[in-house]
Amino acid sequence: MEAPFEKLLDEVEFETPGTAIIADSYMPWAVDVGNRRNIPVASLWPMSASELSVYHHIDLLVKNGHFPVELPASRLHSHGIYKIQMHIITNFFDCIT
Repeated sequence: MEAPFEKLLDEVEFETPGTAIIADSYMPWAVDVGNRRNIPVASLWPMSASELSVYHHIDLLVKNGHFPVELPASRLHSHGIYKIQMHIITNFFDCIT
């Protein structure tokens, strides 16, 4: 998505040039675009603060034995959300530890 975004910035005629880029934290390339163009970038974290805290402190959770969590092999089901197998969730955390 980086190249199309840069193309958009190059081709669209603005009355005034952009003064900042606000991008989702999952789009780290936006920082590169801002740096190349000397435009400040704000990283927006659209998820809850508690989720950010878990990601930020995952090393402490592992160190203190709170992660990984022993979970039943059953599936989760919460208010109409499709049942997700627990190994899918734990695999996600495995890749950030």
